[in-house]
Parts: sequence; structure tokens; C-alpha cells
Amino acid sequence: MEISGPVSADRREVPNALECLYATVLVMTHSIISEKLRHGAPDLLLQPNVGSFRALGFLQASAILRAADPVKAEFTEKLARLIGA
Repeated sequence: MEISGPVSADRREVPNALECLYATVLVMTHSIISEKLRHGAPDLLLQPNVGSFRALGFLQASAILRAADPVKAEFTEKLARLIGA
């Protein structure tokens, strides 16, 4: 599951130093994943819309999981197709 999606345009607050440091890792991760996808897509890739959350939003786990809910149906459908069910 790729979770380093684009940042929401409505987020305006400035991140603190630790969030900036962590965000650089997310940028690198996103670049690596993009390059890997360019060379060969996986059988199943899920990309939940979690760009509105900050890099260190661990205390928002419930909200993050709710934001990923729409991907559940996509996952079930794609997995069923892959396994031939």
C-alpha cells in the first residue's frame, strides 16, 4: 500500500522541524515508489487518500483509517479478480 500521496491543498500550517525531517523521508519514498512503478507495476496497488494528514499524525490513526475506507471495496474487487474468485 502506497501512503505517501500528495498533500492536500487546504493544509496551510507550517510543519515543525521534526515533521520537515520526516517529510523528506516521505518525499524520497514517494520518488522511489514512482520510479519502481514506472518500471513495473505490482499486481495490486492501493493508494488511499490520506494527503490531508501531517507526517507525524500518529494520534489521528482512527481518522486516517476512516479516510482509507473507500479503498476497501477497491481492494476486495481487485483481490477477487487476482485470485479468480
